[in-house]
Amino acid sequence: MGEYSYVGKNTDVLSGVSIGRYCSIASNVTIGAPQHRLDAFTTFELWSALEIPGTVIEHDVWIGCNAVIMAGVTICTGAVVGAGAIVTKNVPPYAIVVGNPAHIMRYRFDEGKIARLLASKWWERDRSEVTALTRDFNGGVP
Repeated sequence: MGEYSYVGKNTDVLSGVSIGRYCSIASNVTIGAPQHRLDAFTTFELWSALEIPGTVIEHDVWIGCNAVIMAGVTICTGAVVGAGAIVTKNVPPYAIVVGNPAHIMRYRFDEGKIARLLASKWWERDRSEVTALTRDFNGGVP
């Protein structure tokens, strides 16, 4: 888990999960939930770490209460996962996803702003620089 990220109460972060910097993960979230095979003799599985695909939560991701992120999914930088969403597919940068299965409701910013944010890689900078960038981005408001 990266710097400045947090995980709420009763949240399960399963094996093979990577969480970036500045992530806000609410209570009662499950990240990296494996799926059972439906084409096998039985749906019962004896999971090993090698059988479960990795799950990636990039940077500045906000995941709402009771969301489930399935194994093998990547939630890209700046994305928001709404409360109760069931995420079965990758989420693009700065997308807001909701529902079961999760779908894109909208994007946080226009394409140009998203491209500038991603190019800046602000999450890799010192905290004091991030504060200054936030003021600039928000027109002087922290």
